[in-house]
Amino acid sequence: MAFYFERRFLCLVLLVLLGILRGISFNPVYPTTYFDQKLPVCGTVGFPSEKKSFGIHLVLTDLTINQKSVWGRLQVTLPEKQPRSLQARQVGTRLCFSESITPIKNFGIPGEFDMERYFYLKKIWGRVTLKKETPLDISPQYAYYPVQRARERFSNFSDRFAQGAILKALVLGMQSDLPKRLKDDFVKSGLIHLLVISGQNIALLLMFFFSVFYGLSSRSATLLLYAPLQKILIIFSIPLVILFCLFSGAEIPIFRATLMALSLLSAIWYSRPQSGFYGLCVALALILNLMPASLKDPSFQLSFLALCGLMSLPAALGHRWKRVRRHPLKLLLATTLAALLMTTPVVLTHFHRFSVVALLSNLIAVPFVSFLLLPLAFAITALFFIWPWLAVLLMKPFALLAAFL
Repeated sequence: MAFYFERRFLCLVLLVLLGILRGISFNPVYPTTYFDQKLPVCGTVGFPSEKKSFGIHLVLTDLTINQKSVWGRLQVTLPEKQPRSLQARQVGTRLCFSESITPIKNFGIPGEFDMERYFYLKKIWGRVTLKKETPLDISPQYAYYPVQRARERFSNFSDRFAQGAILKALVLGMQSDLPKRLKDDFVKSGLIHLLVISGQNIALLLMFFFSVFYGLSSRSATLLLYAPLQKILIIFSIPLVILFCLFSGAEIPIFRATLMALSLLSAIWYSRPQSGFYGLCVALALILNLMPASLKDPSFQLSFLALCGLMSLPAALGHRWKRVRRHPLKLLLATTLAALLMTTPVVLTHFHRFSVVALLSNLIAVPFVSFLLLPLAFAITALFFIWPWLAVLLMKPFALLAAFL
């Protein structure tokens, strides 16, 4: 049996190494035959759309160019003064027009952000800028995207409130609506990771769900004696985690956290040892082999390095780890420092800056967000789809806490 586990783990390590090799050798391949010529294009509007000072950014999926199906997505800039702009940006709307497609290119400046790779991870390979006079054929409710429409509804709800941009960042993973000055403040203080949906969100969601489930079930002696509560909990937890991953946008950090959570839940189901390192390797193997371009993506590197820093703490502290984990303040200090030490080289490489107050700001802000803002954001999200009026009431304390942050 011991040999079986070792052999299985060896196969997993080989898959991780294969994914790393694929990521190093990966070069995006774009459908270049469609660039810089006026062509008939049709596509279905997805989520999110972003309102900019010079127009509205839409993402078109299910593309046809010259009446042929084409891989990937296009970013379309729609003039805000387009008479039917509000109708055109709704999820599931089919847009058809004739316009030229331009490639997404880096500027070639040393140390610049890799825009080509960033958009390629989102399967966006070209841009189209529509003019006010461009003929636009709009087919409303062409396709039904249930998750994206739910995200759109919640986004529209959040836009009604003063601190809605913070709520959208915490729940939908959207930072585009944050005021530039506010976003810069989060970056300079080393707190921008709080607005990225990651393992923290999944862990708190499961903790909240477990607490409520066990709190309700413990009231029944029959359930406690005869029902397999642990397995029932896992059965409900798995779709909950997957749904949250999809609803929040399924970006790499949340996708990694979801894979690790599913690995952990499956280990509990089969009563096997629960290894965070094994779950990390499973997530690494799947992401790198399914999306090899993610290896050089900053969010991928930061997410995994921060987690490696946290997992290395017991070994690094040795016998002192037991004392540290029993003291909340020491535990917070140790975990924050470990994550910062592991991620600082990547931050310096990609963003060319380092926050000297990051340790102090994280000690204050992480508990505040984790135990006040995030649970409130989860409650608002759930109640919005059940009792919207109650979600509106909860937005008042959320706005006060977000403003304080």
